Amino acid sequence: MKPTCEKQVLILNTGGTISCVKTPSGLAPTSGYVETILSMLSALKHPELPQYHFYECEPLLDSSNMSTDNWNQLAEI
Repeated sequence: MKPTCEKQVLILNTGGTISCVKTPSGLAPTSGYVETILSMLSALKHPELPQYHFYECEPLLDSSNMSTDNWNQLAEI
């Protein structure tokens, strides 16, 4: 059996399409949605895959609404 992988991955959820769920007003980014979906994917728990950490921005922003200040904040994270 191979040892567990020591690499790590950071997933930054900023909002946008991947965070959207259907609402009465149309699609809207929803806090906690992506992390919930990722936690249900058993393939991501395979010991040979890198460990992932999840960070969700507050507020969630679509990339078309981001500024250079937002980009700098992401770089700091």
